Amino acid sequence: MTSQILSSELANLVNESKRKNPDLRNAADKSLQDLRSLPSTSEAQLAAGWYCLDIQLKILQALPSLIQNYSDDVRNELLSSVLQLVISTFEKVVVEDEKQLQIPTVTEVPGDDGNISVRPSANDAYKVFCDICLLTEGGKPQSIRFSAISQASGLELIEAVLSNHGSLFLTHPEQAFILRSHIMPLIIKSLSERLTFSITLRIMRVFNLILRQHLTIVPSECEMALGLLNHMLDPDAALPWKRAMCMEVFRNVYSDPNLIIQIYAQYDAQEGKKSIIRDNLAVFVRLSTEKPTLIGLGQHSTAPVNAPPEEDVLPDAQAALEAGAVGIIGGAPNLSSVPGISTQWSTLRIPCMDHLDKQEPPTLPETYIYSLVLSCINNFSESLAKFILPLTVHKEGGRKKGKKGAAQQEPPTSVSNPKTSGTETPTGFGLSIKTELHVQDYVFSLNKLGDLGTLNANRLISFDPDVSGWSLLVKALVSVASTLQLVVDSLYEGASEPEDELDETDIEVHVVVLDSLKSVLEQCGDSLQVGWNMVFLLARSVFVGFGTKIQDGASAEDVTANEAKVQSSSEMIATKLGRLSFSSVQLVCSDFLTAIPDDAIFLLLDLLYFFCDQGEDLNISLTTITYFWNVSDYLHGRADAAAMEELATKSIDAPNPEEQIQEGVQARSIPAMWLHLLERIATIAHDRRAEVRNGTLHTLLRIFDNYGDQISPASWNLCLRVIMFRLLDFDIKQHQAFRSTNADPEEAHSWVETSRIILNGLVKLFSAYPESILSAPRFSTLWESMLDYFRQYLACGSQAVNAVTYDAVAGLLSKLETAELVGEGAVQKAAQIWLDGSPTDHAEYPSTTGNHEAYLAYVRCFKEFYRLVGKDLDAEALSKVSANLRTCIVTEERDAYTSDRDILTPLQKEVLGGIKIIKTSSDGVPTIIVKLLADFAALPFGRPPPIGTRDGNTWVALSKASMDRIQHLVAEHISSTELFANGALLSALQSLVIPIRLKYEWKSLSIKEDQMIPIWQEIVAMANGIAHADPAAAPSPSVVLEDEAFDIKSLTTLRDIITPGLGASYIPDSIRRTYTSTLFHTSLIHPPSVDEIPPDFASAPPLASLYRLRHGRTRDPAPTPRSKMSYLCLRELLDLVRRRAPGAASDPQRVALARAAAPFLILRAALPLKSYIADQPLRGRMPQPASLRDELLFVLRELRALDCEPQAIPGTG
Repeated sequence: MTSQILSSELANLVNESKRKNPDLRNAADKSLQDLRSLPSTSEAQLAAGWYCLDIQLKILQALPSLIQNYSDDVRNELLSSVLQLVISTFEKVVVEDEKQLQIPTVTEVPGDDGNISVRPSANDAYKVFCDICLLTEGGKPQSIRFSAISQASGLELIEAVLSNHGSLFLTHPEQAFILRSHIMPLIIKSLSERLTFSITLRIMRVFNLILRQHLTIVPSECEMALGLLNHMLDPDAALPWKRAMCMEVFRNVYSDPNLIIQIYAQYDAQEGKKSIIRDNLAVFVRLSTEKPTLIGLGQHSTAPVNAPPEEDVLPDAQAALEAGAVGIIGGAPNLSSVPGISTQWSTLRIPCMDHLDKQEPPTLPETYIYSLVLSCINNFSESLAKFILPLTVHKEGGRKKGKKGAAQQEPPTSVSNPKTSGTETPTGFGLSIKTELHVQDYVFSLNKLGDLGTLNANRLISFDPDVSGWSLLVKALVSVASTLQLVVDSLYEGASEPEDELDETDIEVHVVVLDSLKSVLEQCGDSLQVGWNMVFLLARSVFVGFGTKIQDGASAEDVTANEAKVQSSSEMIATKLGRLSFSSVQLVCSDFLTAIPDDAIFLLLDLLYFFCDQGEDLNISLTTITYFWNVSDYLHGRADAAAMEELATKSIDAPNPEEQIQEGVQARSIPAMWLHLLERIATIAHDRRAEVRNGTLHTLLRIFDNYGDQISPASWNLCLRVIMFRLLDFDIKQHQAFRSTNADPEEAHSWVETSRIILNGLVKLFSAYPESILSAPRFSTLWESMLDYFRQYLACGSQAVNAVTYDAVAGLLSKLETAELVGEGAVQKAAQIWLDGSPTDHAEYPSTTGNHEAYLAYVRCFKEFYRLVGKDLDAEALSKVSANLRTCIVTEERDAYTSDRDILTPLQKEVLGGIKIIKTSSDGVPTIIVKLLADFAALPFGRPPPIGTRDGNTWVALSKASMDRIQHLVAEHISSTELFANGALLSALQSLVIPIRLKYEWKSLSIKEDQMIPIWQEIVAMANGIAHADPAAAPSPSVVLEDEAFDIKSLTTLRDIITPGLGASYIPDSIRRTYTSTLFHTSLIHPPSVDEIPPDFASAPPLASLYRLRHGRTRDPAPTPRSKMSYLCLRELLDLVRRRAPGAASDPQRVALARAAAPFLILRAALPLKSYIADQPLRGRMPQPASLRDELLFVLRELRALDCEPQAIPGTG
């Protein structure tokens, strides 16, 4: 019935909305189809579906009124959504361009010179943008199902695309084709027509974007549009607000020096083209004569008498006034009475082109257009000055010509400190600094240096190098760097402690120097051929104790590695200086590595070390680590294999191979510089900060792993000695220092992680490149050195370090298939480290680590060396093995959360596994192993108390496992006389006699009874929690059934565990009653009537209401959803009262439980009987509900078969 009603309503909705609202009709039609496709189901499910569809229907019915009443809001929201979709489409193009080599083209689209192949996302962007343009023009979309949008909305979408992804139009010719074929014709047509303010405003904004970003793509179209703008500036050619918009566009043009040059070169400088700039300047002249009286232009122009005080004028306004031409007068507050142009009445707070929310133009001051003319002239003048005029110093005009001429004859060798008095000192590239002037003059001059590359970039790339001045600029950059170098040196000249002389003036000047350096690198970094040494010296000047000066007055270009040795401190003068300098280093490492000459590379390497080692900014240190990898990759790619082999061969017998590397750096050897970089990285691995230290180590090991297959055996000898052994040596010294200082345990623990990285990395290198490393020259010496480092690690006194060390030894040995690969003698020496004793710790070492991991690693190490040389171990060595293993077992610290009564500890399992691999075919070996196992078997019984034994482990599981192993060994060797002669069998029998004799006397665990009572209370509470549940709170009926099955399984398991012990005499009867009460309440399948059972069994006995009359009822109570759990609890009540076996003696514990359960069982059995007796007469011939009938029959059957415990129900007589 519900389905029919719903289908009828939807059909009516389809008919009614067919013409008026197609979208509503489609939605209703789809809902009708979905309804018809549904399978036959219950009315309840259909009702639920009807409820959901009814909500949707009401929403659809409300849409027309919402759209009618809130059309503007809906439009804005829809436009915002469309804008997000369009922008996301273009963002996919950006991502696609980054992976263009991986994505093939899929189709072709029209272009200027034929079809253009495009990729999927580019095709989508083309279709979307083309359809937006068509809709804006008033046409119909061709590819995308767009609804009609207003022209204003279309222009806003176009502007958003150009603003966010304008660069795509420069690289995608299909998008440039849309600009040329759709957007520019629309702009030119709109400029020629008299359109509304809102449309014209958006047209101007779009054209302004195209003019600034895409002039090179649509030069002819821009020429026409700019000509129209010039024409509209003529008197009576356009409305005032439209003329104002034209002037605002030109104001933006003149504020961009590069755009001015680009327009001039594109049009004014070309024959046959319009003179855009010259025509526009001519228009300005005509505008100035348009209304001379209005702007205060006359024969005697004077300032208004009531002009505001100078201090009341805002700084920006004052600057605009100062930029005015002769005859232009500042105005007074009264517009009507005082002629002239003023920032008080001649400007708009919001330009015309920014009134996007207005349909009508704002009220314009009559002199607004003339103030725009002044702004254009001022911007044009400043742009010309920046581009054409040489660098000058602020207030240069106040200097005397004679003094200036004298100063220019001085050599450009120094710069005076701006804080001290002195004479004017010229510097390179035409820069003069007069130190007695205010320090702002100093800053101004340095800012000009930073602008040099940016302001001339367009001109320099547009003409030949000699014509444009490019060649001159490249040479000048060296002079710029020299000037900056002299400036920095002058800041700290004569100061023994630069940080004490520091003030804000120094910081400000230094910041400008570094800004200038970065600007030079950004514009010309890939073209620099000389001056890199000075670049790095300037970047290094941010560190305390080191300016940019070089010893003996040498030039930066001639500096060598010895002359530029790094200082001991890497502390930065100021953090912001360090960050600014580091940004230049980032630029170099990311983009200009290939441009750096070989003689400057070592300065970069040391500079990276400084930034990684400094402690003021952690982010700088972590970022520098990634650049270590970049520079290493670059150097190794340039390294010559023959040169690397030559350097490694020369260093084989050298006692100090670092000197060979430094000589190679002096000779500008790329392999030597690569190794020098690795040395620097290894030095950073000593850092106190764990993040930096460990990150550097991971990078260093990744470098070895990446190039390991290209490193020759001789080079491996050099790398291990210079890099890896250096890491080991410092790491060991750090752990040794922890024993003599009051170090923080957390710090010591963090260094253990560093040790793990180093040692694991060493093992991985051996496993990854075994042939090259094992065949390295003097490998035996390298092996001896490694073993010596391992011994030093073990002597540090830390169990955590011991664990790492033995794992490293085991790792090295595990990579050897046979001992012959390194020589049996080498493996024997490694085995001797193990035989010297088990891992120990020292109280002085600040560590809280237990000995578990150390002992485990120790036993694993034994397995590895025994695999290689076990056959050569004599009885004496095996006796040491036995003693060491026994020491590990008896001194192992107990884990607070585990017990070894039934399960072996991990160490015990490893030790028994190690014993099993020992071959007992040699004389004396069976005796040693049997005696060791006999000791293990007797450990739980204190025979004798082992020396150094720690309380905790019981060794019971170990004893049982050792007995099994003794049986196997004795049976295997019983035929020989060794077990009898050497006393091994006697030791085994003595260890077995102890548990046999003690029997019941020995107990490993004793707990007081009063300690168990709270535990039993919690166990009973746990049973109550498992049995009870509130189905109403469950999320769904299926969850109730799943949880019921799980709870039944859990309660059954718990019952089997607790029932045998719950009747113990020391357990109070109240606990048993609580348990049986839980069973009673959970066994109720139907809710009882009021007063049918006592409300609280703690205050009233269970049978208090047994004889109370129950009134009949015709309402049938619903059964519990967890009926299976109820029947389980009812059976448990019956089982607790049932006798175990006929004629058997009663067990007191069973009797105690039966007595606790009997009253509840009687009451529970009475409930269905009383219900039937009271309710059935009222029902008449109506049958009893199924659940009530099933419960009654179950109770009757169980009572009939029940044989009660005789003492469960005390006699009444």
